[in-house]
Amino acid sequence: MKIIFNKKIVYHIIFFSICQLSFLYAWHLYFVHYSYLYSTAVVRKIIIVSELTILGPLLFTKILDLSTKEKEKLFIDSRARFVGVILLIVDVLTILIIFIKLPNNINTLSRVVKIELMASVAAVSYISLFLTSYLFHLDLRKFSLKINVKTFFCIIIIFLSCFLPKFIFGLVNWNDYCIGITKNVPGTILRLIETLFYPAAIEEYFYRGVILSALLSFNMENWKANIIQATIFGLTHIYQNHSQGFSLQSAIFLTSAQIIYGYVFGKISLKTHSLMPSIILHALKDAFNAS
Repeated sequence: MKIIFNKKIVYHIIFFSICQLSFLYAWHLYFVHYSYLYSTAVVRKIIIVSELTILGPLLFTKILDLSTKEKEKLFIDSRARFVGVILLIVDVLTILIIFIKLPNNINTLSRVVKIELMASVAAVSYISLFLTSYLFHLDLRKFSLKINVKTFFCIIIIFLSCFLPKFIFGLVNWNDYCIGITKNVPGTILRLIETLFYPAAIEEYFYRGVILSALLSFNMENWKANIIQATIFGLTHIYQNHSQGFSLQSAIFLTSAQIIYGYVFGKISLKTHSLMPSIILHALKDAFNAS
């Protein structure tokens, strides 16, 4: 009997298996180093919650109806290839400069320095995006920012799937969290606005916009392009993980979580033919630290 393999399914199984094993190994390295800080029960809870925060969005993105009646497709332009390469080089160089100049743990910096750093990186990212797009005549307005009510509520459900596990398993006290939010409502709103513009909007325009458009311009299948852009997206977060106190080895393996989120964001963009849904989910996730 001839066995027929579905290449798409096989590649997805391999992709997600590698991500899962890498993610678990990253936590293994972390807990080996900091085993004296956590009990076995807490370690178990952290791993379960971490798994749910990446598997939840993946599952709900698959089962929820994110299809749209809009006739327009996700914008594809071969000029995005040149823009994408230049932006990727700028992004990597920026990360290397930060990596060399700043301490390993970014949490040791004052809030003012953190804001200045974020503003500087955001400025470089936006200037690079607009300048290279202008030079190569890539019309960023062609990337749709539409979103309907049904899609918006689907995005909220996907967000809750990665936001609620830490409360359900008792890693964070719900009452204390709510008190903290209500005591500083202006700060919470400001944080959401900040993350909406950076990194949410700029990263979605770059990875789910320019990079995905560039890959699709090679007549690549959607799922292949999505896996590639997600992998690139995740690997550029090595420094971010390292700056949070993880060893460089753990930080590399921990990018598997960002790779899966990059896949989710890309899947949403491909389903809705718009960047706005993934921008909103990205901003909510980062603003409320849902991972």
